[in-house]
Amino acid sequence: MPSIYRRNINNLLFIIIIGLLSGIYWYKKSIDISRSAACTNTVTLENESIKSIKYIEKKEVLGVKSGINKTVSEISYVYPDKLRIESLDNIKNIEIYNGNKYIHYDGKIKIKECFPIDKPNILEIEKNINDSINNKNYEFLGYEIKDNKRLKVISIKWKLNDHNYMQKFKLQEIKGITLPYMEEYFVDNVVISKTTYDYLKVNETLKEDIFKIESLPSSDIINDGVLSKTVESYEEAQKYLNFRIIVPDKIIDGFIPWEIGIIPPAKYPSFYCIYFDSGNRIYLNESEGSLDLPPNGIIGEYPCRIDIENETVILKWKQENILIALSGDTKNMIQIVKIAQSMAKGTLIKNEQK
Repeated sequence: MPSIYRRNINNLLFIIIIGLLSGIYWYKKSIDISRSAACTNTVTLENESIKSIKYIEKKEVLGVKSGINKTVSEISYVYPDKLRIESLDNIKNIEIYNGNKYIHYDGKIKIKECFPIDKPNILEIEKNINDSINNKNYEFLGYEIKDNKRLKVISIKWKLNDHNYMQKFKLQEIKGITLPYMEEYFVDNVVISKTTYDYLKVNETLKEDIFKIESLPSSDIINDGVLSKTVESYEEAQKYLNFRIIVPDKIIDGFIPWEIGIIPPAKYPSFYCIYFDSGNRIYLNESEGSLDLPPNGIIGEYPCRIDIENETVILKWKQENILIALSGDTKNMIQIVKIAQSMAKGTLIKNEQK
């Protein structure tokens, strides 16, 4: 998610939790529906009902400690890989995705190399709504009149961990496309977020200049490295990589894949996964390369390097021509070793003389 939505850490964590819960629901409901991979050559224009869109998004999120957090953004998108998100709040903040270039303005202009964007959120919402309606996985709640618009009201409900969740939509038709006028999330019948959408243009020509650096206020320009891309699964990550990723055979001691992603450059991308359990994190990185220090141990049949510094353990080895690195706090040493042994299919033996 673009950084414009990361202003308050408590609200961010809350949004992530709700997003994961919602994602679990949508995944279960659409598991039998084939989905094209965004931003790859497998996506065709004919499969997209929205080729360009410009709208105002007003979001209210009930924060954990700081009350209601409100954001207002103007979002412009042109298929397949141009996106501009401009904050309309007091703080000027603009993000532009244009092919393999990410540009961020917050008083200064920072440029990163990135992967082409996925669809903006509104296209994913539109697809999920249509999938749910087509598969009758919703409850019809009636109609409402708002701003001279006749809105169809539906809800999606599910249970998880003894809590009741509901996603409620007020829908409108624009040029034959079903789009949300309002989206609300409820947990145990309490609303925890509300988003309204005001559509300025749908499938109309947008000026390409707004996706260029020249559209931003004059400022210093900083080349700021690369921007990683999060994906939903190992399988999705594999589509971007030039090598076959290696992952643990099973979940280790309660750790789950919390974040999966890929890192540019697009010609030589690398893979990462963050495993999470009750505040503990273990980081897995894979890339094409070799050990940068002499090995001081062996894991299975592979020479490895294990180092401990500043309460951090790093374990590296090369397997199937892939450089693998696992790292985390020393308190998670046992779990790190178990994950490594699962991947290498052998025992870790450290040579204390090296």
